[in-house]
Formats: sequence, structure tokens, C-alpha cells
Amino acid sequence: MARLQLSKATLSRERQNLASYKRYLPALEMKRQQLRQALKDREAQKAKLLSEIEETIRRVATDIPMLADSGVDLDGVAQLDTVLTEEKRLAGVPVPVVKTITITPLEWPIMQKPHWVMPVQQALMSLIRLRVESEVLALQVERLRQALRKITQRVNLFERVLIPKTQSNIKRIEVYLGDRAREAVVTAKISKKRLHAVLANAENQIGSEREAGGIVP
Repeated sequence: MARLQLSKATLSRERQNLASYKRYLPALEMKRQQLRQALKDREAQKAKLLSEIEETIRRVATDIPMLADSGVDLDGVAQLDTVLTEEKRLAGVPVPVVKTITITPLEWPIMQKPHWVMPVQQALMSLIRLRVESEVLALQVERLRQALRKITQRVNLFERVLIPKTQSNIKRIEVYLGDRAREAVVTAKISKKRLHAVLANAENQIGSEREAGGIVP
């Protein structure tokens, strides 16, 4: 670590740094608040989707008790084909958002499966869509959390390290320069007093020489 130079030039630089830190900190804090709100909103949406998934499962299980019949093959009645996402910025953070979800329903002869399989198929398609959306929201939440952690680290760096250290440096330099200034004043007073004493002594010698006739007026 470089030794702090106790000088007026360093004092000026530290004061400039402190002004910059205090000017930049509110922008960081505002960014952090935006990220917190965006994260809170996405977490709420995610919780809502998960609740909707659980409610759909409960409702279907209650309304269609025939699902308990393991003899009816339900594999593949609804197939997720493609999920297309695009990147958008949320509170300045790039996050994925769902663009297209393609789900293919299985077709079968009308007499091949019980009539209740059709509503189950529709419910499964809805559940697949909800599950994909919840997973994309989970990605959004994770990216926002990462961004929030980084911005919080920067805020803490300014609040707990840079600003206090710079203020401490300024105080240390000001105390040092103040001490030097007071010492200079004291030294100047002593020098002035001594000079007066030397001058007075010289004047006394001149007077003595004059009285002794050594100096001709």
C-alpha cells in the first residue's frame, strides 16, 4: 500500500475523490433500489405461477379421479416441442423472456382412450406452459439476485471503505498541515523575537562603541 503523502496536493486530490464518491453513491443506491423492486416483482410472479401449478394439479386430481387408473396410458398425450426466448433488460439487467412455447397434443382415435383423457390433456398442456414460464422466471430471479449482490458490494465499498478512508485521510492531512502551520507561526515568532534580541544587542554594542570613542559621529 502506497504511503499517504501529507501534502496540500494530496489533500486536494482526496477532497476531489470524496466529492466524486458522494456524487456517485446516490446513483448506485438508486440502482440497488430498482433491482430490489424488480427482484421482488419477479419473485412474486414466480410464486404466483407455482401456486397456479399446484392449484391446477389439485383441481384436476379432484375433478378427474379416474386418473388413479394406472391402466390408461397417459405418456405423451402432450409434448413440449420448442421454447423460444429473447433477451430483454430489466432494471438494466439482461434477462430471458418467453417468446414462444410450442406444445403438441397427441391425437388418437375417438374410441381408443376414455373421454376423460381429453380434459387431462388440456390440463397437461396448461401445466407444461406454466412450468416453462416459471423456469424462465427462475432464471430472471437468479440474474437479478446476482446483479443485486454486485451492486450491494459496490455500495458497501463506497459507504464502508472508500468514503470513510478518504475522510480519514483528509482529516489526517488537515491535522498534519495544521500542526505544521502552527509550528511555522511559533517558529516565526521565536525567530522574530530572537532577531529583535540580536538587533537590540547590536544597538547596545554600537552605543558602547560610540561612548568609548570608537565610532566617530
